[in-house]
Amino acid sequence: MKPLLFILLSLICFSSYGQTAYYFSNSGNDNNAGTVTSPLKTIDKLNKLLLKPGDNVRFHCGDSFPGQLNIKASGNQASPIIFDSYGVGNKAIINGAVEVKNWTKLTGKNIWQASLNTRFPITDLYINSKNAKLSRYPKSNSANKGFLTIASHSGGTQLTSRESIQGNWVGAELVYMPNQWLIERCKIIGQNGNTFTITKPDTREIADGWGFFIQNHIGALGVDREWSYDSLKNTISLYYANGNPNDQKIEITYFSKGVAIANCSNITLRNLEIDKTANNAISGYNVSNIVLNNLKIDHSGEDGIKMQGKLDNILIENNYINHSNNDAVTIDGASNFKFINNTIKNTGINPGRGKSNAGQYSGLEYTSDAGNAVIQDNKLDSVGYNGINFSGSNILVKNNTVSNFCLIKSDGGGIYTWDGDQKNRTNEIITGNILLGCTTYSVPVSNIRPHVDGIYLDDCSRGLTVSNNTIANCINSGIYLHGANNVIVTGNSCYNNGEQFSFNITDKCDVVNNTIQNNIFFSRIKNQPTAILGKNRNQANDYGKFSNNIYISPNPTQSLLVGYNEETKDTKRTSLNDWKTKSSKDANSVGIGGADIYSHTINFVYNDSNQTKTIQLNGSFKDVKNNVFNGQITLQPFTSAILLKVN
Repeated sequence: MKPLLFILLSLICFSSYGQTAYYFSNSGNDNNAGTVTSPLKTIDKLNKLLLKPGDNVRFHCGDSFPGQLNIKASGNQASPIIFDSYGVGNKAIINGAVEVKNWTKLTGKNIWQASLNTRFPITDLYINSKNAKLSRYPKSNSANKGFLTIASHSGGTQLTSRESIQGNWVGAELVYMPNQWLIERCKIIGQNGNTFTITKPDTREIADGWGFFIQNHIGALGVDREWSYDSLKNTISLYYANGNPNDQKIEITYFSKGVAIANCSNITLRNLEIDKTANNAISGYNVSNIVLNNLKIDHSGEDGIKMQGKLDNILIENNYINHSNNDAVTIDGASNFKFINNTIKNTGINPGRGKSNAGQYSGLEYTSDAGNAVIQDNKLDSVGYNGINFSGSNILVKNNTVSNFCLIKSDGGGIYTWDGDQKNRTNEIITGNILLGCTTYSVPVSNIRPHVDGIYLDDCSRGLTVSNNTIANCINSGIYLHGANNVIVTGNSCYNNGEQFSFNITDKCDVVNNTIQNNIFFSRIKNQPTAILGKNRNQANDYGKFSNNIYISPNPTQSLLVGYNEETKDTKRTSLNDWKTKSSKDANSVGIGGADIYSHTINFVYNDSNQTKTIQLNGSFKDVKNNVFNGQITLQPFTSAILLKVN
């Protein structure tokens, strides 16, 4: 009798402990039982449920649920609380926008207005689910890439335009660049002709000669489907030249977040779409054991995913993140972090739409003193600033493909790290990644070349291993060591970058005790050095070990640029042999070029997948080590080859 009673009591306890499934559907009702045949309807109802470990919350596929999901209950490791889609069709959508109706046309203009009943956190407007452009003066396709020029400034709150300014722009937003890695946003609070008074910027003060523009003002409307928001009048204005906007579905952001997770643990979100949020699609604060899997995150007013506070055991896997105004993902302070097999597109590519301060407009921002992270098998394309920016110990960055990065801000890279605070981080590995830069840059930079590198180890970085990466087509360096020391750079292929490899001092650190070996540095045209080798302040400091590298240049006698120092800039072009003689380094390295290389058709190929890939070739080719490939080449995952056609 006792065993049977024990089993019955166990079943009762298990049932009361959780394991409840709550179903939500657009056809449901909040007075229903919440079963699959009698579903609930709204996120407001969901936020009132007392969820327990093991509970499942399921949204009907193809349905859209307006609101902000607030998660405050915890599961446990054996029984997490799970949020998921159910049924057949597209992922269920958590929608942060609301529709705007009752547009009225202003007399004699193509401008329509709608008054709002309540104040919304408006960051975007959508017409039939597509982003409309925020009004801007000058337009982005105007001269100087749509930027005016700062002629002079006074303190941090006043600037004067070099160009003549028409109209009154008080109440608009002024966007300016104080340097190449920052974009500041400030409110215009006064104007006297070409001189503007602005609110105090977040970080850096104004710099003469750099660019600025004006946005979010009715006076800047002039292109079809541009919009602006007047916070004082609580009015939306829309330039709509063809037809009536009341015939379209027009939405504005309303809910700050799609999903907010705070002070809880053991939560899983999967198979959902979070769309059109004013700030972050998903935010987390003081959370642990969080799984984000197979989510689609689109149209985030600021960051796609942002987590901060005390974080532990965060897994972000198999997600698609698109159209983030600021960062796609920001993780600050997480230990035991995994970011695997995610796709990130169109992040921070509109200047003035992201946040002020350093580090914004990036694909992934991961910072943690505790560290212990894996960033692997991700695809990132079209990023305003850094593709992957990490800082911490015990970090593996492996087999990621990052393309078209630093599109609007520079002094960054496809993969970037920094140790300016000199915390002596350890065991940081960058391996097997493919970094593909681009030659375009969409904002004007004052008096300098945009500083865009494939792999950028900045400000005293130390102890890293950079191995077996492929870096091509970057404006600046393939690999750049900025005051980096005790770094191993081995087995990398750098092709057609502004220079293939370079190092230089910082104001705090010389470049010492590095190992540069078994790399291919292939310059495609004459003005690309194979390497720029800086000069340390303390000439007794040894750069480190150089060996078994291949330097390939159209002009081998001027292949390297040696002696650069930020204080003296005493540089000269030289050959590999001259560098060998004067430095006693690179004894086993090879320098080739001239007609032996550049009279051939050159073919750069790569495999950015996890599968072996066979690439068809138009004839016979050889690589720089004289291996011959007849009609095809087979590449292992995350490898590349630079091929010369055999004539």
